[in-house]
Amino acid sequence: VAQQFIYFVFSVALLVIPHLMVEERRTKTLDALLTSPASPGQVVLGKALAGLFYVLAVGGLALALNWAYVVHWVLALIAFMGYALFAVGLGLVLGSWIKSPQQLAIGTLVLLPLLVVPSVFFMEPAVKAGIRRVLRWFPSAALASLFHFSCSTGVTAAQVWPNVAVVVASIAAVFGLVIWKVRRSDR
Repeated sequence: VAQQFIYFVFSVALLVIPHLMVEERRTKTLDALLTSPASPGQVVLGKALAGLFYVLAVGGLALALNWAYVVHWVLALIAFMGYALFAVGLGLVLGSWIKSPQQLAIGTLVLLPLLVVPSVFFMEPAVKAGIRRVLRWFPSAALASLFHFSCSTGVTAAQVWPNVAVVVASIAAVFGLVIWKVRRSDR
């Protein structure tokens, strides 16, 4: 179930959300937005809310189809919002750095396996402990672990909080990167 979330949410986010930024740049409306009273953070927030709608629709459908597996709904919703916010941030990062739809397709083909592979190997029980320690710092592995915990019994806070910290730091980093890039394009 955790792998389905990664595939559905990140695929939609990386296929739809970057186009929001690419089209703004192509039609020169980003320049108009940056000369308006709106700050770069407000511009990014608007794009993030538009992208969040798509991600919440797909992720909500995936959550609804797998509701029977969830034991801890609070953890499931935290993991779901983590998936959504990180995916939206990544989509906006990709869209703010990429100039054309062709480059966007290549960027998505490179980025999607980098998101899926760590979570797959992190969840695999046969992976050595040293590799697992490295993989837990990848946001997609932390998100998959959080959702895995939401479907498990006997989960402790000590297991959950390190994953939440990785996810929150990753979300802050991607949105900070997008805001920085939008500010730089204002110059």
